[in-house]
Amino acid sequence: MILQALMEYYHREKMPPAGFDSQEINFVIVLDRNGNFVDFEDTRERTGNRLHGRPFIVPMAKERSGRNAWRVANIMWDHKGYVLGHPKDESREAMDRANKQHRSFCKKTGNIAKIYPSEPEFTAVSTFLAKSDFNRIYRRKNWRKAAAIPGCNISFRMAGKNRLVSENGNLLEYVRNEKAPAAEREGPADDFYAHCLVTGSYGKMARLQPQTPLPTKKSRSNAKIISFQRNRGYDSYGKEQSYNSPISIPASGAYGKALNHLLRSRQRINLGSDDSMIFWAEKPDELETRIPDIFNEPFKDEDPDRNAKAVRFLYRSMETGALDAGDRPANRFYVLCLAPNAGRISIRFWHVTTLKKLAVNILRHFEDFTLAGPLFIKQYPALQSLLKAITRTSDKHPFGCYEDIPQNLSGDMMVAILNSVPYPATLFSRALRRLSAEGDIPPKGEKLHGPRVLVDHFRFSIVKACLNRKTRFSNPMIKEELKMALDESNKNTGYRLGRLFAGLEKIQLEAIPGINATIRNRYYGAASGTPGAVFPILIRMKNHLLAKLANKNRAVDFEKLLLEIIDGISDFPAQLSLDDQGRFAIGYYHQTQKFYQKP
Repeated sequence: MILQALMEYYHREKMPPAGFDSQEINFVIVLDRNGNFVDFEDTRERTGNRLHGRPFIVPMAKERSGRNAWRVANIMWDHKGYVLGHPKDESREAMDRANKQHRSFCKKTGNIAKIYPSEPEFTAVSTFLAKSDFNRIYRRKNWRKAAAIPGCNISFRMAGKNRLVSENGNLLEYVRNEKAPAAEREGPADDFYAHCLVTGSYGKMARLQPQTPLPTKKSRSNAKIISFQRNRGYDSYGKEQSYNSPISIPASGAYGKALNHLLRSRQRINLGSDDSMIFWAEKPDELETRIPDIFNEPFKDEDPDRNAKAVRFLYRSMETGALDAGDRPANRFYVLCLAPNAGRISIRFWHVTTLKKLAVNILRHFEDFTLAGPLFIKQYPALQSLLKAITRTSDKHPFGCYEDIPQNLSGDMMVAILNSVPYPATLFSRALRRLSAEGDIPPKGEKLHGPRVLVDHFRFSIVKACLNRKTRFSNPMIKEELKMALDESNKNTGYRLGRLFAGLEKIQLEAIPGINATIRNRYYGAASGTPGAVFPILIRMKNHLLAKLANKNRAVDFEKLLLEIIDGISDFPAQLSLDDQGRFAIGYYHQTQKFYQKP
C-alpha cells in the first residue's frame, strides 16, 4: 500500500523520466568549449537555518555497495571524491579510495564522450578531467565551503548555458540503452524476472532498492526503505538481496523518486528526534502545503502568524463546506513517518484517511488545547511548542529544550492527533511533574507576557487536553469534562481543591505584597498529591492573612468565595489520583485567571 501510494504520487507529479532523478548539486564547475576552467559556482540556498544545494534533474545515482563500490561512478555528476579525487580525510586509505573513484569517473565520462563525439559538452568535460589541473578550483574561496561538506555533490556547466551538462538531452538516450558493466554487477542472478509486488506486471526486478537521504540531527542517512542483509542465511529459495521482495526496476525508481521528493519538499515535518513525517493527497489539494504551517514553529524570518492563519483556513473550509465540494470528500490523504535505523529505515507509522476526517481531527486537537489565559498567548500552539513545555526551563532555554523531549513522544503525539485518540500518558505525567517543580504565575520579577507564563499556560492546556481526551474516549457521550474557562458548577473534589488553593494564594499575595515565595512555591506538589495533610495548615494560615488586609470588604469577599468553593468539598482526601491531580491543576489555573481578569 505504501509503495503503491508513492508510485501514484510519482505519476501525479510527472517526475523525471526513468533513469533520472532530482538531486541536490552543491557546487558547479563552469567550463568553456575547450575544457578550460572558468568558475566554481555555489548553488546552495538557505532554507530556514540550513543551506541546501539547488535540485537538478540528473541521471539517477548508481547503487554502490561492497569493496568494489569505487568502480561505480555516476554520469556527469558525483561527490568530490569521484569528480576531483578529493579524499574525505588525509589518511592513506581515504586518498587511495578517492584516486580509484576519480579514475572510474574519468573512465565513465570518457566513454560517453567517445559514444557522442559531436557533442561538445561531453568532450569539454572529458578534456578537463584528462588535464587533472584542479589547483584553480582549490584556490577559490568557495572550495573551503565545498571541502567542509561531507559527500558534496559537484557537476558541470558550459559557460553561457543555464543548464548542467548532466541535463543534456543525449544522456536520456544513453541512460535508456546503458547496461551495467560486469564490474558493477554482484552475484550470478543479476537478471531476475518475476511479477512485481507493486504493479503486478511481469518484468525485470531491481536487485538493489533506491537509497533515501533521510535527514537526521547530525547528517543525512542514506538508508533504504527496503533492504536485505547480503548473507545466505537470510536468503529464501536462493533469492539474493531485493529479489526476496521482487519490485520491478520502473516501480522501484518511481517510488524512490517520490519518496525523496517528499522528503525535500515542504510536505515534511521533523518530529523532534530523527523522525520525518511526510504527507500527500491522492489528488492535488491546498491542504498538502498547509500541514507544515499548522504543526511547525515558524522560522525567525517567517510570518509569526502562519500557524494561526493555516488553522483558520481549516475552520473556514469546514464552515463553508469547501471540504465537501467536488471530489474532495473521496480524496484520500496519506501520512508516513520514517526514522533511520542503521542501514534501513523504520516505518514509525502509516496513516490513510480522507481530507475531511483529517481536518476534523486536527481542529478537535486545537479545541482540546484551548484554555482561557492572557490575551497574548497563541491560540493554536505548534506541536514542538507543546512538547518543549514538558521539559525543564532555564535562563538558557526559557521555552524548554528540544533535546529533553522524550524519544518517540512526538510521533506518538501525532498518531493521537491523526486518529483522535487519547494523548500519550507520558505527556500528561510530565506536564504535571513540571507544574509541581517550577515557578508560579507569573514568576517573581517577570511580566505577565514573559516566556515562563507562556510555558506554564501550555502545561496547563496539556493537562486539560489529556483529561478531556481520556474522558471522551471512555464515554463518548461526554464532549468535554473540563471547560475552557472557570466552571463554577464543576463538583469534582480535585477541581474544587485547585480553586481553593488559588484563592488561598491570592489572599497571601494581597496580604503580603512583594512576597518572595508564595504557597505555590512551597506547597503546590503536596497540596495536589496529599491535600489532607496540607490544606488544614493552609486554612489556619488563611485566618492570619485575612486579618492583615486593610480593606475589610475585600476580606469579606474572600471569605464568601472560599465558602462557595468549600461547599462542594465534603472532606480533604488523604490522596488524589493522578487524574484528580490534573483536575486540581486546571481548577487552580481557572481560578487564578479569573482573579487576573478585569471586571
